[in-house]
Amino acid sequence: MIDQNLIKLLTGRLQASDVTQFECHWPQGSLRLDFSRGHEDDPQLSAPVDSNKHLVKATCMGRLCFEHPLVPLKPICPGDHIEKGQLLAFLGFDQVFVPLYAKHKGGVTRLMMKQNDLVGYADPILEMEID
Repeated sequence: MIDQNLIKLLTGRLQASDVTQFECHWPQGSLRLDFSRGHEDDPQLSAPVDSNKHLVKATCMGRLCFEHPLVPLKPICPGDHIEKGQLLAFLGFDQVFVPLYAKHKGGVTRLMMKQNDLVGYADPILEMEID
């Protein structure tokens, strides 16, 4: 089993580099790290300046799913009003779907990702104006 201190060391060194992915396999298991890069200079993905704006960010890595075969979910569109705690989407990997819930009440101003996009941890998915 890989030591947590080694994971911290690897993560710190890789974050300081231009590496976007790291994968290691050994007989007892494997480790994969994905890093999001380049959002700072992209106006589509940078943090909003307006204080009543909020970015909804991915809580894990995976494929963005606005639909789930077992859960009725209306896809979110700009102009939609969402409630705090509302189910917005799923982040899927393999056969696992992790729900993404709204932390605030407000209106969706812009989608920054689309169905089936691969997202990394903390990648912005949508921008909303908080009520």
